[in-house]
Amino acid sequence: MKKKILFVNGHLGVGGVEKSLVVLLQALDYSKYEVDLLLLESKGIYSATIPSSVRVILYETPKAFGPFISTICKHLAHLNFSYVLFRLIYVLAPHFGNWMYKFIRPLLGIRKYYDCAIAYRVGMPNEIASLVVKAKKKVCWWHNGECYYNQRQIKHIRDLWRNMDTIVAVSYGCKQMIVEKFSIDKEKVHVIPNIIDIDTIQQMAGNMNPYSDVASVRIVSLGRLCWEKHLEDVPEIAYNLINKGIQNFKWYIIGDGVKREEINAKIRKYHMEDLVIMLGRKENPYPYLKYADMMVHTSYVEAHCLTLLEAMALKTPCVAVKTVIPQDFTEDGVNCFLAEQNIDSIITNTIKMIYNNDLYFLVENAYKMVNDCYLSKTIIPQVDRIFDV
Repeated sequence: MKKKILFVNGHLGVGGVEKSLVVLLQALDYSKYEVDLLLLESKGIYSATIPSSVRVILYETPKAFGPFISTICKHLAHLNFSYVLFRLIYVLAPHFGNWMYKFIRPLLGIRKYYDCAIAYRVGMPNEIASLVVKAKKKVCWWHNGECYYNQRQIKHIRDLWRNMDTIVAVSYGCKQMIVEKFSIDKEKVHVIPNIIDIDTIQQMAGNMNPYSDVASVRIVSLGRLCWEKHLEDVPEIAYNLINKGIQNFKWYIIGDGVKREEINAKIRKYHMEDLVIMLGRKENPYPYLKYADMMVHTSYVEAHCLTLLEAMALKTPCVAVKTVIPQDFTEDGVNCFLAEQNIDSIITNTIKMIYNNDLYFLVENAYKMVNDCYLSKTIIPQVDRIFDV
């Protein structure tokens, strides 16, 4: 008989966690598994790439929250009793006991019992998998590059993890961090990296150069425009490249987020309008990665950086900032150049890459590393062992 597997996640919008989930689902063997995917927010752009064998269940939990009285009254008026019950249980259970969460189960439309239930991120997916779902085995995936939680939140997560058989960390740095921060047995934490689908990435990159400029050096940076990624530093870095004699380049930023206006303001401040180009969010960024002369990854916080690995899969030379959790796969001067967490170091390493005469060595090492360590044929057997009950 096929094993019944449940994944629980928030949404399938743009994000590294969502991308890694989709790639994992695409790589599973559906002759062995019946897979349900419970989404708690919305489907998002990646929903179209979910394998047809996966049963997608959407329960939009944000509809249950908001000002208590007005939210309850609104749903009662529209006879949306499901969201009323969901909200009431979430309010009452902390006072009367976790046994109340079992009444959420029929609201979600999931099966009565699973062989394995996976919370693919902490937060509400972790709560649902831990307290609501009935399963022979329970697993929580950890994708965070830093632990932002206060002591109360840490205690709550640790309490939820008592119901989990396994915690999966996407890197050894993540494992070390959560063992220390959450004071849990290291034997309970298993490291399973994200899958990199080289064939799909190369296919999506295509053979058409998306750049129309004639700059001799095209630099690209990808990521959410948020404080962790430090893409707001790019205009100042570009300004300093000019001052150091690097003239004929263009720097493209792909992504969207709360830092967009700040980045635009800095582009104007440093008069970089012609050299730093904001491309916004791209559903398919791979042509820009493939045809760039280098990628500069300015992020200070990563758990297991998909963007770097995807650039390496496309044989694009990479300059990367050393993250709070060291990336298991980066080797300075071997498969990339590593910069410290400051603008001067990023400038130095970007210039070093521009003048590097041995790019073939760098990119071939990077590609071989991705091919040897991160393909589905290497990762899926590890996932199968996690699912084993």
